[in-house]
Amino acid sequence: MKDGIGVPLMPVVMGNDFLGGALVFDVNGSVTSKAVGLSDTVDIDVADVSNQLLAWDGVSPLTLNLGEASLDVNTQTLTVNNDSTLLTRAAGVGEFALGYSRQFVKRESGGLFGGLRAKYYKVGLAQSATRLGDLTDAEQLFQDIRDAEFNYDSNFGLDLGVLWVSENYRLGATVTNLNAPKFTFPGLNVSAYTPGPIASQLARNYVYTMEAQLKL
Repeated sequence: MKDGIGVPLMPVVMGNDFLGGALVFDVNGSVTSKAVGLSDTVDIDVADVSNQLLAWDGVSPLTLNLGEASLDVNTQTLTVNNDSTLLTRAAGVGEFALGYSRQFVKRESGGLFGGLRAKYYKVGLAQSATRLGDLTDAEQLFQDIRDAEFNYDSNFGLDLGVLWVSENYRLGATVTNLNAPKFTFPGLNVSAYTPGPIASQLARNYVYTMEAQLKL
């Protein structure tokens, strides 16, 4: 999910003969969030389940203990208690951009314009991990996300573009974030997790990359 935040009176454009083109200053922001489910295998002791079924009188309520899971036979409710996790990441992006553009070629059939834009990014990064076995209600999940601390990182981006303008049509191409700037999410505290693939994935740093994009 991505939401943009507009800044009033932006962008600001300045152009005159001395510059030979136009300077553009812009400020904007956006918030991006993503939720990912990490599934852990459920180990079930089949022999122990068989013993529980054999000991059942067939009348009284029965909840099967499956080791890392339990099954309420009467309500057919399965409860899993392992390291399966809902991982939520959020990035708040502040962007300050300064661009310059001008006409490079002028013909009777049209004109060719080119420009570049340098951007300074200030990015707040946060992530939270909630073990599904510890989740009691949806409100707890949203509270974990709200309580997550933002770690701030910064970097620079570069856009390049060209535009051919004629009397009846326009053709343009822009490469945004040509240098693919990267930002790092710090790893999470995994002391409550069993050592394994999920704990390792949560503990390592995650790199958020603004990939280069071509727009035509």
